[in-house]
Amino acid sequence: MNRLARAAKVLWSFGYQAEPRLFVGSVVLAVLENTRPIQALAVGFTTDAALRGEVEMAVWGGAIIGAFGAAYRFGNGQGFRVRVRLAERTGLLVDSRMMDLASGVPTLAHFEKPEYADRMGLLSRRAGIIANSSTNLIASVGTAVNATLTVVALAYLDPILIVLPLFGLPSIWASARAARLGRQADEEMAEPHRLARHLFRLTSEARSAMEVRIFGLGEELMQRHRQIWRRIDTRLRRAGWRSALLTAVGWTPFAAGFVGAIALMAARAAQGNATAGEVLATIALAGNLNNQIASAGMVVAATLDSLRAAEDYLWLEDYAAEQRSSPVGGRRGFPERLTEGISLENVSFSYPGLDEPVLEEVNLALKAGTTVAIVGENGAGKTTLVKLLCGFYQPTLGSIRVDGTSLADIDPEAWRSRVTSGFQDFVRFELLTKETVGVGDLARFDREDVVLAALERAGAQDIVSALPAGLETQLGRSWTGGAEISGGQWQKLALSRAMARESPLLLILDEPTASLDAETEHQLFERYSRRAGELRAAAGTITVLVSHRFSTVGMADLILVIDRGRIVEVGSHADLMDRGGMYAELFALQAAGYR
Repeated sequence: MNRLARAAKVLWSFGYQAEPRLFVGSVVLAVLENTRPIQALAVGFTTDAALRGEVEMAVWGGAIIGAFGAAYRFGNGQGFRVRVRLAERTGLLVDSRMMDLASGVPTLAHFEKPEYADRMGLLSRRAGIIANSSTNLIASVGTAVNATLTVVALAYLDPILIVLPLFGLPSIWASARAARLGRQADEEMAEPHRLARHLFRLTSEARSAMEVRIFGLGEELMQRHRQIWRRIDTRLRRAGWRSALLTAVGWTPFAAGFVGAIALMAARAAQGNATAGEVLATIALAGNLNNQIASAGMVVAATLDSLRAAEDYLWLEDYAAEQRSSPVGGRRGFPERLTEGISLENVSFSYPGLDEPVLEEVNLALKAGTTVAIVGENGAGKTTLVKLLCGFYQPTLGSIRVDGTSLADIDPEAWRSRVTSGFQDFVRFELLTKETVGVGDLARFDREDVVLAALERAGAQDIVSALPAGLETQLGRSWTGGAEISGGQWQKLALSRAMARESPLLLILDEPTASLDAETEHQLFERYSRRAGELRAAAGTITVLVSHRFSTVGMADLILVIDRGRIVEVGSHADLMDRGGMYAELFALQAAGYR
C-alpha cells in the first residue's frame, strides 16, 4: 500500500476507532445536511404548480420543501455538535497514539537530531489537523452527495447544464495548490517555530524566571522572539498572497459558467421552452453549486492538509516500528541475579551528527556486587557512560555485556525494568507525593509501604512529615492546593524514586547530592553504602556512583577516573592516592577548596 493510501486509511480509521457511533452518526447527518438540490427542484415544481392553479400539487411541493428543509436544519445543527464531539474524541486518541510512539522508541539518539525535532514540532502543531481529519473526510462525503444530487437535478432541467460543475474544477485545483503552498511555508519555518516556542518558554516558565530577571534578559528574549516571528510572518504572508491570487484566478471560470447558465435558462424561458419554476430551480441549483464548490475547495485543502499531517504521523509510526524491530535490542533474557557483572569492550561513542568521540576505547570489568564510583571533571564523559549502561544509546564501536550477553541482544524494556537511577537532571513529577516516589516501581507505585521504604533509604522522611497532607500532598504551586518544595527536597524525592525498586541489577546515582548540603550528603552516602550491601546480597547488584566530588567516593570498591572520554585511572581510593596521579591531584585541589 502506498503512503498516500496508508495516510487516507489512517485518517478514516482514527475517527471510527475513537467513537464508532459518533462517526456513523456524523456520516448520516452529513447526508441529511446536503439534500438541498432536492429542495431546489421542489421550489421550481411548487412555483409552476401554483402558477397553473394546481393547489394540491403546490401543497405537496411545499411539503417536500418543508421536509427536506427540516432534514437540512437537523443535519446542520446536530451535525456540528456531533462533529465537535468526534473531533475531541479523535484528538484524545491521536495524542495517546503519539505519546505511545514517542515514548516507545527504546533509545534516545533521535533526540539529538535536529531533523527529528523539526518533524516532531510539525507533527505537534498538526495534531489538531489529524484530530479534525475525520470531520473533514465526512464533510467530503456530504459534498459528494450534494454534488451528485446537483448534477442529476441540472440534467433533469437541461442536459447541457451538467457541464456547469466542470467550470468549478479550476477553483478546486487552485484551492489544493494554495493549500500546498501553505504547507511548504509551514515546513520551511519548522525550526524558527521551535526557536520561537523555546524563547517563549524561557520568558514564561518558573525554572528560567530567576536567571531571566537577574541578567535582565526579558527584553532581549522578547526582541529575538519578535524578529523570528517577523521572519515567519513574512514567509507565511508571501505564501498567503500567492494562495489568494491563485484562488481568485481559479474562481473566474465558474463565475463565467454561472452567468452563462442563468442566461441560458432565461433565454429558454423567453422562447417558451422553460417555465418560471425551472428558471428559479436553475438559479437555486447554481447558487447551491457555487457554495458547494467553495466548500469543496476548502474540503480538498483541509483533506490535503490532513493527509500531509497523517504522513507525518506515519513517519513517527514507521520510525518507532523500525527502532523497535532493529537488531538493537533483541529479545534474549538475562539472569535474575548477576554472577559475573558488566563488561565494556573497546567501547567508543559519538553523539549523532558529531564526529568527535565523547568516549573512546573504554575497557572495563564491573564485577557483580561491587560499588563503582565514576569521577572526573565536568564534560569528561561520566553521564554519557551512564546512558550507555542504561541502554539509552548503543556504542558507536565496541560492545557492552551483561554476564556475557551483549546488551544489544537484550530487550531494552526488560533490561531497564531491572535498572534504577537517580539522574543528575531529575524530573520534577508534579503529582501526589506518594506517586512522585512510587512511579520508581510502577507495578507497586500505590503501595504505601513501598513508598515509605524508598523514602527511608534516601533519608527523605522529613520532607513528607513537613508537608500539609503527608504522602497525599499535591506537589507544585501551579496546581490548586499544591505545595512547593526546595531544589534539594526535589532531589531527595528523586533519589527516593531511585530506591523504590526491590532488587535491580544496576543502581545508578548520577551526582546524587548536587543540590544537598555537606552534612546531608555525608548521611546519604552512608545510606547508599548500606543499600548497596543489601542489593549485593539480594541480586549481585552493581551500584554506580557518579560524582565530581572526590571526597564522597571513598566508600566505593572501585573508582574510575575519566578524562576527555578515556578511563585514565582505575583502583580503590587508597590505591589511587598512593599512585599520586590525576585522582590524587584533583582530590588535593578539592580538599584545599579549589573545586
